[in-house]
Amino acid sequence: ENLLQVKYVLSQLNKKAKLIYKNAEGFVIKQFDRNTVWNICNPTLAEKFNKMKKNCVDLSKICEIKVGMVSGLDSAFKISNDFVKRLSKKEGEKIICVIKGNDMEQFFIKNKTFYICVDDVTTQTTLEKEYPNIFKHLLNYKNALTKRYDYNGTIEWWQWAFPRNRNTFIKNKENPKIFVPSKDRRPYSRFCYNEEFCFGTQDSVVLTSKGDSKFKEELKYILALLNSKLLNDWYKWNGIRRGDVRQYSFEPMKKIPIKLIDWKNKNEVNAYKKLIELSEKAIKGEKVENEISKIVSELYG
Repeated sequence: ENLLQVKYVLSQLNKKAKLIYKNAEGFVIKQFDRNTVWNICNPTLAEKFNKMKKNCVDLSKICEIKVGMVSGLDSAFKISNDFVKRLSKKEGEKIICVIKGNDMEQFFIKNKTFYICVDDVTTQTTLEKEYPNIFKHLLNYKNALTKRYDYNGTIEWWQWAFPRNRNTFIKNKENPKIFVPSKDRRPYSRFCYNEEFCFGTQDSVVLTSKGDSKFKEELKYILALLNSKLLNDWYKWNGIRRGDVRQYSFEPMKKIPIKLIDWKNKNEVNAYKKLIELSEKAIKGEKVENEISKIVSELYG
């Protein structure tokens, strides 16, 4: 029955550019241009996305977009709460809070994970003498840690493989951040808000405000936009997908269209304030996604 519907729609596309018949939808789109993304989405959506692009600024103009750090062997560095309790005060200073992809939900963080980070320890003797519990723990994984990659002697076996963007997390330790899983099978976006000093690993991407004075929009407003149905649909068609897995990284995320507020427009200012209010409720776990999506859709026009 479905095949018959598809056959009928295909037979009619020489007469109409767009047609919906029962379960089948057909439309005619232009052939792709070289070096451009060819989105097989219907013309109505494509037109709407083009309008958004013209009337908005890229996310990368407002936010820094950074991927998380890579340990090279999470099982060695990831520790339990009970392990943390057994550490001395000095050892406790070498434990960092990490937000993993599984810790994230839409708008809020449901859990945090503890990791060992002794990258500033330069000798094994120092590690064993001053951080005995951490040393004993990591020693169990020494063989696996030494086989992670060929570093040409640039790191020791107890250090993280690629501590990329660590300074970004440290620099913004007192600033709000937005986390999102780097890969996700969910049909909705899971951008979540965090104000605590936490790091991200390779399964997460973090957004921080660039602090540009010409952009007055708060991060909680950006959070509402990113979690709305409209921008979720935009990313579905304009981001990177592999099967049903979406990839969140700098390249696909930098062009997410962000609607800037016309601060002289009373309706837009009121919508902005309402989205901030709703974001704060969503961060606390309240179900306000539909209300947010409705306001965002009206705001983008």
